[in-house]
Amino acid sequence: MTKREKEQRDWYRQRLVDTALLDRAVSLFVDRRTLLGIAVPVGGKRRGGYVSCATIDWAKQVYRQLENRPGFPHLRINYSPSTDACHVVEWGGLPSEKPNADRARGRFYGYRC
Repeated sequence: MTKREKEQRDWYRQRLVDTALLDRAVSLFVDRRTLLGIAVPVGGKRRGGYVSCATIDWAKQVYRQLENRPGFPHLRINYSPSTDACHVVEWGGLPSEKPNADRARGRFYGYRC
């Protein structure tokens, strides 16, 4: 495990209600060697997740790494219509879009709130 992977896992460990999900987290690499981040599966109180990707190619690479893995249901790519914004690979349900729903979104992603 690289130093960056450890840092990513530690970041989630400090925030997730169910830290056991990290045992099934996937380290995501783009262009075969660059660590993009980790993807934490759904489970327990965590009902969804996402990873931001700088390019469409990276989003497709992430999608392929998570495709057909347990814990990553309803996998999808949300392409940004803007060239200066990231594309997002998402899995699980959809978080609340209500204004001022930050705590609800945090709980949706399984964070301690």
